[in-house]
Amino acid sequence: MNVKTYDNQQKIAFIVCYFGVLPWYYKLFVKTCSSNPGVDFFIITNCEADDLLAQNVHLVRMELKEIQQLACLKFGFEAELSGPYKLCDYKPAYGFLFSDITAGFDFWGHCDLDLIFGDIRSVLKNNLLAFYDVITARQNYLAGFFTLFRNNDYCNTLFMRSPDFKKVFQDSYCYGFDEFNYLPDNSSSLVYMTDVIRSEVDSRRLKAYFFNLAIEGIPGNLKWDNGVLTNEQGQVLLLYHLNTFKNQFFYYPTKWKQLPDMFFVNDFYFSKYSPWSLRGRLNSINNRLKKHCYKLFYYIRQYSNWSVKYISGKTFFLHSQSKLTKFQGKYRGDGIEVIVSTCEGLFSVEWKGNTYLLIHSNESHFVLNKFFVGGLINVSVEFGICSETSRETLKLSSFRSPQLILYKK
Repeated sequence: MNVKTYDNQQKIAFIVCYFGVLPWYYKLFVKTCSSNPGVDFFIITNCEADDLLAQNVHLVRMELKEIQQLACLKFGFEAELSGPYKLCDYKPAYGFLFSDITAGFDFWGHCDLDLIFGDIRSVLKNNLLAFYDVITARQNYLAGFFTLFRNNDYCNTLFMRSPDFKKVFQDSYCYGFDEFNYLPDNSSSLVYMTDVIRSEVDSRRLKAYFFNLAIEGIPGNLKWDNGVLTNEQGQVLLLYHLNTFKNQFFYYPTKWKQLPDMFFVNDFYFSKYSPWSLRGRLNSINNRLKKHCYKLFYYIRQYSNWSVKYISGKTFFLHSQSKLTKFQGKYRGDGIEVIVSTCEGLFSVEWKGNTYLLIHSNESHFVLNKFFVGGLINVSVEFGICSETSRETLKLSSFRSPQLILYKK
């Protein structure tokens, strides 16, 4: 790989894999990447996007099957890559798998497409890069959306120091190996990459920088001006992660054909105008009226659907209450015991002295809401019957952690 030089700066390459239809925020990603000429970005994809690329943004055409074949060859065992989301588990191994891409760079990193970058070099200065081997954008765990590794054999094979790395790559389930255990009360025994890095740091074999470098959630009033991202107080930011923005109930994606050199990220929409300007205020009023109208029609439709069910005798509340009684009791497995109970119509799980409210999803599926160090995580809870033993079961899983199966006592 022909690597550009930037006045004795440490050379950085980010790798992002994406398969399927390019999302609406892809243009924002490329635009903000192009404002960081001192950093190279490699998008491994099967999508067509040549017309949107910048000088430091490189498209590497591959199919998912090709990455799986490459992994099998380099790992020396049969690796599973069931779908694009499984690539989350592969992120810590990108430096090992794509060594032909990272050759010549001092650092390689993995990131996501749903990012708006600020001036990366203004935050990741050369003295920081010279001292640390791993730099991540979260203080409490390794961030799958932005983590850097020093490009050497030791750091490129850190993922192999997890005793579970073969299990992770041979299983079709997405464990969230690139980050940490998302199950309540750390019930999984899997050794994640955060655990590996913490262990290496404690053994003084590695220097890692864990710091809150990213902005997430819905801060509003973020300004991107020719490559510099700032908040309302004028603080210079590394990046804004759109994970919450793009998953909120109502938001406006950008529809600009030509992205401006300056724009604002508000709580649910993008704007070319400052929120403090007259035009910006009028734009805000217009967007908020549209939002409230949308929500009004949504709730009217939901109420209409509920009314039809109620009038036809299919009262969901009563139907649910009868099921809740059936699910009550103690469930055990893998040294874990949980108690499922109801009180005045509230369905909850008691786990290690803590009580979590269950929200009904559909049929025998529920969602457990739990706050953890990084925010709020939803855990899927499913009740069922074991086909082999005919015993009643409770299955716990999240989008980041393996499934736990408990049996009714």
